[in-house]
Amino acid sequence: MKRISKSLLLLVCSVGLLAACERDPVNDLDPKDSQVFITNHATTNFTGYKTFSIPDSVLVVENEKSTKMVRTQDLIFIDRIITNLTNRALPACS
Repeated sequence: MKRISKSLLLLVCSVGLLAACERDPVNDLDPKDSQVFITNHATTNFTGYKTFSIPDSVLVVENEKSTKMVRTQDLIFIDRIITNLTNRALPACS
């Protein structure tokens, strides 16, 4: 009986481990969990800039389709960027 229990436990653990492994786990992520923000530059020297321009919304690209998003968190993110650039003495383009 003890030997069967150990064998059964080993089998269950092995199946559990194999089922947990996936080739591409990103495919199963919820859209909220798979957000990726891409910029053209990792670092920037702001001394060469005189003004800045920023869009009023966020564009989400997913499966080769794009959707314009205007959620509260997006607006907060955009506002923080504007605040940081303004604090660096960069006026926004009019």
